[in-house]
Amino acid sequence: MNQIREASMSDLKSIINIMNEYIEDDSPSSNYANRLSISNPPKLLVDKILAKKVILESDGNQVKGYAFIEPFFLDPSNDSFAQVGVYIAKKFRNGFTGPKLLIYLFHIGRKNQVKKLFSFVLEQNSTSIKNVERLFDNIGVFEKAVILNNTFNDVLIFQKDLEEPLDPRAQRFYDSVVKENLSIR
Repeated sequence: MNQIREASMSDLKSIINIMNEYIEDDSPSSNYANRLSISNPPKLLVDKILAKKVILESDGNQVKGYAFIEPFFLDPSNDSFAQVGVYIAKKFRNGFTGPKLLIYLFHIGRKNQVKKLFSFVLEQNSTSIKNVERLFDNIGVFEKAVILNNTFNDVLIFQKDLEEPLDPRAQRFYDSVVKENLSIR
């Protein structure tokens, strides 16, 4: 059975495997240039897991994807803003794992009195753009902000005002995802 839950250190290997899939893509959508190692994981990732800032969807022992919510990097002292990231295992990228994790981050944000969520998506990550555009407003672009494969890439900026109601279809999806996964936060 699919379940959204908080990530733990026992999930680190699965999370790193997902990150490595993004690094190895023909059109990478991660800002890591080299494969990550379970024996030397990024400190920021470990810190996020230990701080219970990472959620994931799993089906038994298989992690389908993970997501995080963290302080907004442009104003980390402002608790009313947060940024999110969603990463899905390659074989689940065309399913509902990404949207389900994203919508659950809305729930976590609302419970923590976050007013606005931000998502930053590399211009070539068309699957993420499609999912984020359904729920967020595109508010701009950081032009040539990231270098991947020796090429400058734009980063699209998306914002979601959590104080505004969702459209009816998104609200039904939100209600079903949150109801199914009330075990976290």
